[in-house]
Amino acid sequence: MGVTNPLPYNTAKITLKVQGTALDVIKLTGVEALSSPFRFEIDALIDRYFDLSGSLKTPSQLTLTGVDGIQRHIAGIITQVEEGEPHKDSQLKCRFILESSLRLLALQSDHRVILGYSLPDIVRETCERHGINKTEFDLTQRYPVRPYVVQVGETDLAFIQRLLGKSGISFWSSVNTDNPNQEIITFTDHNANCPYLARNVLEYKAPDNLVKEYNSGEVHVGLHKLQISSQQQTDNIAIHDWNENTPSTKLYTRASVGAHEKSQGFPATLSTHFGLGSRALDETEQLAKQHAEYARSQAWYCEAHGNVIDMAAGHVFSLDASDFNPEHSGDMIVTTVAHFASQAAGLNLDGNEVAYRHEAHCIKRETAYRPAIPNHPPVPMTFTARIESEGQYATLDAQGRYKLRNLFDLSATRHTQASMPIRKLQAFGGPPNNATVGMHMPLQDGDEVLLSCLNGDPDRPMIVGSVYNADKVSPVTARNKNENMIRSQSGNELLMDDKIDRQVISLHTHDQYNILRFDADLAEQKIILETQHGAMSQFAKKTHSTTAGDSIHERSGNERIELVENKHHTETQNGAIHHQAKTDVIEKAHNNIISKSGENTELRAGNDMVFNVEDNATFTINGSDGFHASVNNGELTINAAKDISIKGKGGGDITFEQQGGGFKIDAGGNVKLYGKNVMLGGQGQVNLIGNVSYTIGGGSIPGAASVTAPLVRQEI
Repeated sequence: MGVTNPLPYNTAKITLKVQGTALDVIKLTGVEALSSPFRFEIDALIDRYFDLSGSLKTPSQLTLTGVDGIQRHIAGIITQVEEGEPHKDSQLKCRFILESSLRLLALQSDHRVILGYSLPDIVRETCERHGINKTEFDLTQRYPVRPYVVQVGETDLAFIQRLLGKSGISFWSSVNTDNPNQEIITFTDHNANCPYLARNVLEYKAPDNLVKEYNSGEVHVGLHKLQISSQQQTDNIAIHDWNENTPSTKLYTRASVGAHEKSQGFPATLSTHFGLGSRALDETEQLAKQHAEYARSQAWYCEAHGNVIDMAAGHVFSLDASDFNPEHSGDMIVTTVAHFASQAAGLNLDGNEVAYRHEAHCIKRETAYRPAIPNHPPVPMTFTARIESEGQYATLDAQGRYKLRNLFDLSATRHTQASMPIRKLQAFGGPPNNATVGMHMPLQDGDEVLLSCLNGDPDRPMIVGSVYNADKVSPVTARNKNENMIRSQSGNELLMDDKIDRQVISLHTHDQYNILRFDADLAEQKIILETQHGAMSQFAKKTHSTTAGDSIHERSGNERIELVENKHHTETQNGAIHHQAKTDVIEKAHNNIISKSGENTELRAGNDMVFNVEDNATFTINGSDGFHASVNNGELTINAAKDISIKGKGGGDITFEQQGGGFKIDAGGNVKLYGKNVMLGGQGQVNLIGNVSYTIGGGSIPGAASVTAPLVRQEI
């Protein structure tokens, strides 16, 4: 294709109105693009006394009039002025930069946390805080409330471009039909309602036909150059992500780009994206579709050059490509357009530039336009934050997550409401059988922590560690650098002291009320287990063994009770067993008590010794000089191999008595025999030595004579 035929310099008009003053424009260049603020660079003539500095940030209007009388109004603000060389009639050449009011968003950067807002609300609020109140949202998708969104050092413009691009929403500028000085920002997620240009159909003319029209005095308003481009894109898009709140849900889906027929002989290609931040399967599917639509919009495009004065991004026209290739005719949406205009010759200035021309980048209207999907913004490796809790203990949710406040957050959000619940990185062993395992030392209110972002997504922070500062000092410092320590908020402590020759492992509760200490002091190694105020309990399901290479000392301040289910055995290998009581020693057995000794058995009593036996008792001394004494069924038996001696020391009587008969030896050595009948008998003789006195009582009265049988004679 050849270049377009230059049009007469005086067939178009350009006007710039600044501070209510219409300025003569010499020339302009400008660029508009979907999802980006427009920018025009305008050279104009101003009066010498014009207030240039007062023009900055001033709402201004650019009016373009085409050769066919169609006008286009562009409302924006002046963002830059450059004073140039003098011109005749006390005028100066000056350069103005006219931009969309969205440019103001690029002048402010921020770190902030936004909780509980939908995407349209976030965008609207961000625009309104810069005085941009005229926004329109033409959306077909549902955009739910987002629990947590972070602006991380980005400009406000980059921030909303990131959020909008990630959701497939584009925007463009237009003017209010009732007030051409007011810019309107339209946000949309589809092409259906994009407005048409003033001329619904734009015709392409080949260079030869343009020359014929020019020679006949006609000016063709339309397209003078077309260029159709196709680019190979990936065949499929895959989105893969993971949500910690639904870890069992697989967030993976694929979408076909469908931009080209499948290449013969080559396998289909797949572009996989992981960690873009989708939290649910429907969100993952929407993101895959959006990526596929973006790739499709890059696969085919049209470069359309011409002189259509109202050519604007976000607008639609019908292309008549009969003079090029009829198959390319159809509705097109303008995604980018560059403007070039001049009226230098009309202002009696040097130059004979073309009055107006444009270079537009278009795609087919049926192809959904999607802005480029942005990467996550560059974020610091870690952020600093402080834990926020209420009450004496850490404020945790059902998953053990924390509320915190980023140190960059200067908002007035009330305590514990400055973040969503955030996970903390922990030493973790994995959950067997759904059991909760791992380690967690709760963070307290005011603790300083470091945050990092999962997959680089600022909206998915996690606590990766806590750090000490001047207000909260480490338990290990230069003062005790040989110690390794875990200490809780209440003072519970695990200490591992690495001091040479004095190594210690110590575990204790608050104020050392309960202590377990492994002391490896070179001079005396020992283990200490003690409780200062409470009880101590030991339990073993099976065998409990206590072994000491030297002595075992036990001391009880009150009672000591041992309960044994079966057998209790106490044995010494060498020495004695000593039992001693301040008062009594009591031994009881449900059945028998058996005492054995290899040599002597001694029972000594300071005062009384009592043997109380319910039934029978036996004392036996084995051997040739043995002795046996027993009480069995009321009978007392005493057997001795030799003498049996019973001696008293004169302190009292010795008495043997039964049923009123017996003998008594009093303290003086006198023996008294008494009883109903007393018999003295011997195999040899009975000797009575000494003075003998005796009394024979009277005879009994005889009874009646028996006549039943004769009496038998008895010896006396």
